[in-house]
Amino acid sequence: MRNMYLRVLPPTGAVQVSAPYFLSRRRIEKFVAENIAQISRQRRQIQKIYPNFHYQPGELHYLWGDLYPLRWGKAKSWSAEKTAKEIMLFLPASFYREVAHYEAAHREIAHYEIAPELNSLIYEFSSAEKKCCARALENFYRRELKVALAQVAEKYETLLGEKASEYRIRRMRTRWGSCNVDKRRIWINLQLAQLPPVCLEYVVIRELLHLKEAKHSPRFYALLEQYCPDWKQWDPNNLVTRSDFWEERNKNNGFERA
Repeated sequence: MRNMYLRVLPPTGAVQVSAPYFLSRRRIEKFVAENIAQISRQRRQIQKIYPNFHYQPGELHYLWGDLYPLRWGKAKSWSAEKTAKEIMLFLPASFYREVAHYEAAHREIAHYEIAPELNSLIYEFSSAEKKCCARALENFYRRELKVALAQVAEKYETLLGEKASEYRIRRMRTRWGSCNVDKRRIWINLQLAQLPPVCLEYVVIRELLHLKEAKHSPRFYALLEQYCPDWKQWDPNNLVTRSDFWEERNKNNGFERA
């Protein structure tokens, strides 16, 4: 490696610098300082996609690159589902006893109940309740990703002539996917469920190609160009910082985020 490269990583905005081993710490810090405007700009964009959620009705959440408003519903336990236009966050009946006047009239939608009046209220969740909300949505995203991953994996395993022994899903801080070549096991970042489906396809292609070429060699990138010519465009690390892409996509879906 002869040059330095800088990336701002979602969802936290952490800065990752790749540099030749012989460069001093002072030179690397200077490089970061020289690119502080770029870092700030990309961090602001990442924060739009991964804000600090409060789980209030009307709050916007991404699913497969599209925005959905959050709505509250009542169920036996904390859980989440998607309707045609919303993401439903189901809260246990005990929660409603903490909100005044929760006994407003309710209507049935599919197999669950919802009290519409409650969705006009603002309720400050406790730390423990926020964890329950986050866990419910995480389980929802995991289910969504598991279904999509099965279809994408089957498609590209056939195309590439390589088959993983298994796929696993987890949250990752610095990677969108990883491959254990020896065990032929592929890990997929849970947060891909928030990005456009083509990002999942790119990550699956990339990790399957490691079964052909373990290292990031010229041969690996030649294969990546062959099977995914637009890979730079759909690399999640690049996509999440493209404000033009997200502004246009949100506008087409009827949303505009400040």
